[in-house]
Amino acid sequence: MKRDQAARLFAFCVALATCLFSTLPAESAHLANANKRGLHARSFEDILRYRDDQIDIGTAALIISEEWSDGVSGLHYRAQLDEMAQEILRRLKEKNLRPNFKAIPIINHYLFEELGFSAVPNADNPDDLFLHSVLDKRKGYCLSLSILYLALAERVGLPVCGVVVPGHFFVRYDSRAVRLNIETTAKGGKASDQHYITTRNVPADEYHSLYMKNLTEMETLGCLLNNLGVVYMDAGQHRKALTALDRAVQINPMLSESRANMGTIYLRRGEVREAIIQFKGALEINPNDHIVHYNLGYSYAQLDQLAPAQSHLARSLELDSSYANAYSQLAQVLSRRGLHQKAKLLLEEATDLFPDNADFYFDMAGIYQACGNSDRALRLFRKTLSMDGSHIPALYAQGTCYEELGNTREAMKSYQRMLALDPDNQQASFALALCYNKLGDHHAEIKAYRRILTTDPSLYAALINLASAYTVIEDYASAVHVYSQALAVDDGDPRLSYYLGAAYIELDEVDTAIDHFKKALAQDASLGDAHFALAVTYYNRGDYRIAWTHLKRAKQLGVEVKQDLYSTIASAAGQ
Repeated sequence: MKRDQAARLFAFCVALATCLFSTLPAESAHLANANKRGLHARSFEDILRYRDDQIDIGTAALIISEEWSDGVSGLHYRAQLDEMAQEILRRLKEKNLRPNFKAIPIINHYLFEELGFSAVPNADNPDDLFLHSVLDKRKGYCLSLSILYLALAERVGLPVCGVVVPGHFFVRYDSRAVRLNIETTAKGGKASDQHYITTRNVPADEYHSLYMKNLTEMETLGCLLNNLGVVYMDAGQHRKALTALDRAVQINPMLSESRANMGTIYLRRGEVREAIIQFKGALEINPNDHIVHYNLGYSYAQLDQLAPAQSHLARSLELDSSYANAYSQLAQVLSRRGLHQKAKLLLEEATDLFPDNADFYFDMAGIYQACGNSDRALRLFRKTLSMDGSHIPALYAQGTCYEELGNTREAMKSYQRMLALDPDNQQASFALALCYNKLGDHHAEIKAYRRILTTDPSLYAALINLASAYTVIEDYASAVHVYSQALAVDDGDPRLSYYLGAAYIELDEVDTAIDHFKKALAQDASLGDAHFALAVTYYNRGDYRIAWTHLKRAKQLGVEVKQDLYSTIASAAGQ
């Protein structure tokens, strides 16, 4: 390339560069984060590859926002952060202040007084977790407000970091010479370390947790991922929740909340043993978390490991005697272990503490019912329903109590009240059908089972009972039809083939009946009723030797055979 051409190209590049940089705000070069590589991240995987000092917390948080909602433009919100940081710097310059601890009142007044950022009263809206939503609504909770504060601090150049304690997050200014805790849910107010240690029950073992320590940028993001996992969990997106929480655990292996939240997801998915592993891991970090003790006790109870279940549930109550769920669960475990008196005393204590909690009376009634005291149980179920008339489990239990006391019609009233509250409640419909059966009202019983099957046509127990009801009213064709439906659902029950055979006998379809009796015996050769049915069927056909063979086998298997029939078939077979 000729020298003059090279000179012209160089001049063009300089002019182009000047043009490009002139499109940025003139003050942007003054932002302390301007040279961070993390500003160029496009995915969370990019962020994971950066050194901690290269991570831009605002950019990282907005990437998470983009993953949560397709309608979020991270660059748009990042521009807002930059503008806010420029305004803070302008105010510091006006007051001739450097970006040090004296800047904190300026930031607090700007954020919380002028712009009106504040804490949400309840952390029940998942959007309040995300930085874009905080910027839109100017509301958030401890972590999301702290992320905003950290994003501005890194742009202004303040040495501010995140700090986590059980169930809470705040930020800390720490220049080594000056250290101040900043509570973003209280308009940036100051709080001592001891305040957090006392109110948040921080574990004493500082070497095995992150609590009260200055977090790195990546560790702060780990806390954000933990909360993101909770958001996905509450939205029912368990796979995404586990992905977020797994990342959180990799980043912050000593944050108990992430392991506890993973345990909760596994528990909801029915993976109880994996849940126990995570809950135990959480307790190794924070042994005084009463909710994790409760969840671990509940998990052990699901596996019928009642001794450790009792231990952890009792520990949960020791740590927080106002945790109502632990009373109920511990009482159930005690009752299952046969410690009924202890369970009753525990629930009496619970009713003293929580006199308006209907569930405790319900739990106590269940214990009396399990002990065979149906009268006392019934009174307590009535007490429960006087406090909460829509308590469906209490209505069902009251119905079963009435049945135990022989009062079928009162039981039916309980089940009918259940159906008035929940028309699709199969438990109530099934119980009602069984009551009709006890009263001999088989036509009403049939209607009840038909209603159940409109909701779930493949409910095996309902099909079997419906077919039996048709048999009682001698509608054998309908019985055969319904038994055949049941056979299509589950052909592994030999008694079903036997029932089908019996129905075909009534329809005079003897060959088909014999085929079904034989099928029943092919599945279970010890089914005495099928042998007996074949004995009678073959005798009526004149096949006396075959009849005799099956009759002898039926008697050997314990079927009661009348002597006159036994003698008749034996004589016919030449025995």
